[in-house]
Amino acid sequence: CYVTGAIKGNRESATICSWSSGGSIVKNCWSIATLEGKYGEEDSFTRGSAACDNCYEIEGVGTQNNKTGANKTNLITADEVANGTLCAKLETTAFRQNTGTDAHPVFDQTHNVWKEITEAGYATMYIEPAVTIPSGVKAFTGEIEETWLKLNEVTDNVPSWEPVVLKGNPGCYCFTSPSAGTYSQTIVFNDLGLENAYNLTTAPLTVDNIELTFDKADGSNPPAFYTTGGGTARLYKGNTMEIYAGGATITKIVFTFSSDVVPAFSKGNYNSSTYTWTGEETNLTVINAYTTNTQIRIKSMVVYFITDKAIIPNIAGNVLKGTTEEIDAAGKYVLAKPEGEEVCFYLANEGTIKAGKAYLESSSGVKAFYFSENNATGIEAIENEESTKDNAIYNLAGQRLQKMQKGINIVNGKKILR
Repeated sequence: CYVTGAIKGNRESATICSWSSGGSIVKNCWSIATLEGKYGEEDSFTRGSAACDNCYEIEGVGTQNNKTGANKTNLITADEVANGTLCAKLETTAFRQNTGTDAHPVFDQTHNVWKEITEAGYATMYIEPAVTIPSGVKAFTGEIEETWLKLNEVTDNVPSWEPVVLKGNPGCYCFTSPSAGTYSQTIVFNDLGLENAYNLTTAPLTVDNIELTFDKADGSNPPAFYTTGGGTARLYKGNTMEIYAGGATITKIVFTFSSDVVPAFSKGNYNSSTYTWTGEETNLTVINAYTTNTQIRIKSMVVYFITDKAIIPNIAGNVLKGTTEEIDAAGKYVLAKPEGEEVCFYLANEGTIKAGKAYLESSSGVKAFYFSENNATGIEAIENEESTKDNAIYNLAGQRLQKMQKGINIVNGKKILR
């Protein structure tokens, strides 16, 4: 939650909550409110013993940052509230901000995403909207290659719900939505893995962005899929098929039938010579309106639609995982930089992974990862140094080593970070 107004009381006032007992936790909350009537000099954000986890107060009003216990807060400036810094620091996917329009972070999921890259130069991300990668940031997915987790660079846009590693200079970055446009989706019924004589009313068929719902309606037989004739969805007399594109506007559909038939439609226009429907509808229904027992056998269809959200397919083979809620980190590899160590995916024994973050699960003993000059990356599974005793080890200068040294080593032509 957040507070932006004016808080005024006689004695027990605080910007986020008044008295709260032990065991209470206030997490990812912030305030830029003015305050009168607080109880103690340092009790500006919460009153009582509630713990504050990643909470922020405006400079000049907040004083709870002076505390040393669990209810200590962080101070922010007015500029940090307005320029996206606060939004990036909040460890939640709930807040978004369009700087220049939004004076502060807001609960509007259509607005821009902000992410912070730490002093180590890395971060992870797992969010719902597809976003454009900002200047100065690179994004990577993971791919298993023998004993390596190879990190592959993502170009231009990160798809929706795609867990990635981010690399860039420390700072807060704005991830905007890609441009909207016209998209098409091809549906070939024989490619959907349906069994012969499958009853299509069993459940809606979803193919990426298109959902098809079949109904027996007034027919004596339910619509069904048959593998004969190249594989077709059959609409018997009275059957219907509703087409929905997730709220997008459908503008054209080109059909391929197994025979020359003319279906009816609930909306729009149909050209029987080109087998093309046109219109501007968020959903429409195909109807077998024949009074005879003529079947409408659909082999395929190409659906064209306009959406205000860019449709970007997810990346095949990405082995990174993400979470939409805070989860236990034990047994998972998390991106971290312990004191005196390199930035790596480390196996966690405790702690949590925050919502909107990516992580790795592996049984092969992941050790570390690095970025080379051309952004090729890898994580090497190393059980111990003895496993390389029969292999030549070199440093980056080409000098042979007796054993691996701290930093980047070259073993069997591969760079390994120790």
